[in-house]
Formats: sequence, structure tokens, C-alpha cells
Amino acid sequence: MATSLGGSVGREHISLPGLATLSADAATSNLDVLKGNLACKLAGLSYESQMMDHLHATAYQNGPLGNSLGNALEGSSDSVASLTSDDVASVLSGVNGSNVVVVGTGAGSHDKLVADAEKAYGSLSSAASSSAVGSVADKSAFIGSDVRIRYDSHNTATVALGFEGASWTDPKACSLALMSTLLGSFTKSDGFGKNVAAAMCQEVADHELASSISAFSLSYSDTGLFGMVATAPDNKLDDLLWYVMPNFVRLAHGVSDEEFARKPPTAEHLQHVANDQDANRKTD
Repeated sequence: MATSLGGSVGREHISLPGLATLSADAATSNLDVLKGNLACKLAGLSYESQMMDHLHATAYQNGPLGNSLGNALEGSSDSVASLTSDDVASVLSGVNGSNVVVVGTGAGSHDKLVADAEKAYGSLSSAASSSAVGSVADKSAFIGSDVRIRYDSHNTATVALGFEGASWTDPKACSLALMSTLLGSFTKSDGFGKNVAAAMCQEVADHELASSISAFSLSYSDTGLFGMVATAPDNKLDDLLWYVMPNFVRLAHGVSDEEFARKPPTAEHLQHVANDQDANRKTD
């Protein structure tokens, strides 16, 4: 549905450009073509994207009603093939005013935005009118486990490590985002080599342990994931983790002044956000 309207899908949300009309007819007018496009997209997913799907699936195996964190972000070949217009209509029937957010940016007219939003979504009910789409009552349960898929014909491996992180409303969310920025990311094709800012990535690049590595901190409504994903030669995985794990552990004991001063601009922004949140909590 989001694809047909030019939008994108997250694990807990759908983003649509402009004030798109939530119409099942508009979303399914070319359903077979859309399903074909989705199938092609699934076939071309990177190993990193597939790994993140596996990581979510094993971390959130038994989610509460309405929880979708364990589902594949783009769906599966089976789910795409079986999609019908009734499925789309069922999703839209659960949309109401309490779960729609309209965001506007730039120098536009606020009054015009409100009027256009009212025209597009004013007919939505203010709250769910049926139990067809349930609300998540229980916290998503993070389960420690692993998934291993082996391809002996491949000479590289894509691995991901994930720890339970923080939700959007958790005060620790900004701290974890800052930590992931300090751990950094590295891609061999970028050409920076061991001149990257992050200490962990410097070590990975210096010893040629991976073609790419990236730390992440993902926040959701009631939980989060913190970790890293990397692609490396299959005979260097032990060495890779030998350098990666101490870098994760040392963050629990503090960061040196030198490393903090070397942090990327993104980390500076996250630090200001965290300070603002601290100030707001003190005011409250």
C-alpha cells in the first residue's frame, strides 16, 4: 500500500508523502504490478538487510498482539504472493485519528496545512471502533537466541550482534544513539581506510578484518536494539569479534576525552538532543 502511494514502511509505521488519500481502491488499483515489484525488491535485498530481518525475528519471537518487530520489513515471497485487496482494506479499516500524525516542514502556511489535513483525514474516527486491529498491551519480549544460515559456496559472511536497547521514550535512547555513533561505521570502498574517526573501525580497517561494519541503535515504541552488523571474510570472523567485543565492553566503563573530541558531527547533534531532554525532565 505504501509503495503504491510513493511512501515507505518501517517496522512500526508507514510514511506517506504529502496528504495521500487512504483509499483501498487507490492502493490496489495495480495490485499485481505492485506485487511483482515487491517480489523483485525482495530478490535484490542486500545481505545486511536480510541479516537485520533475521536479527529482529530471533530477538522478538513471541511478540504481543499487534507487534510486528519480528516480521520481515519487506515481507516474504509467500506473504507478497498471497496479498489480496481484502488484506489492504483490512489494514485501512484499523486506521483512525489516534494513530495518524501529519508533519509539515519549511516555510509553508500552518493554517493551510491544518485545512488540507482536515480535508484528507477529517473523516477518520478519533479512536478504534472495533477490535479488528488490537493495541499492544504488553512490552515486546527480547529473547536471547541466534540464527545461523550457512552457505559453503560463499567466502564472506554477514553477521549481526544485537542487545536489548531503549524505546523512543526511554532516557537512555539518546545515550545509546551516541554510543553507536562513537563505535561508527566503515566501508572498504569509501577509501578512508584506517583514517576513520571511530576507534573500533580504525582497528577493523587496519587489520583488514571486514569489508563493511556499522554500529546501530534502533528505538521502537517499547523496546530497542543496539549492536552492529558486518560483512567479513569467513576466515577472519574470530579476529573481527576479538576487536569488536572489547570496544562494546569499554563503552560501559567510559569514553576517553580524546575519543569524545574526535566524534563525528552527528554525535554532536545527538549530544545536544540529550541535553535538551535532560533539561526538559528537570523542568517537569
